[in-house]
Amino acid sequence: MSAWPVPDGIRTTEVDLGGLRALLIEPAGESRPGSVLFFHGGGYVAGSPETELFLTAHLVTRTGFRACSPDYRLAPEHPFPAASRTV
Repeated sequence: MSAWPVPDGIRTTEVDLGGLRALLIEPAGESRPGSVLFFHGGGYVAGSPETELFLTAHLVTRTGFRACSPDYRLAPEHPFPAASRTV
């Protein structure tokens, strides 16, 4: 999915979200009030904010809201319930 085209008109910033690395995706211009919290797919086994950036970026460009996508821990290195806990 990371090969799918990301729309123009966004900016991304790596941020800290409660001890987890996260990707903040914002419209290049001013954003509307409000935010989207986007959890990437992958069943707690695969994926990252970057692998679904195309989808998150389209949400941002179409709604005008900014979005934050946390990079939660994945199995098997971090078995359940590690993904829901901070480092």
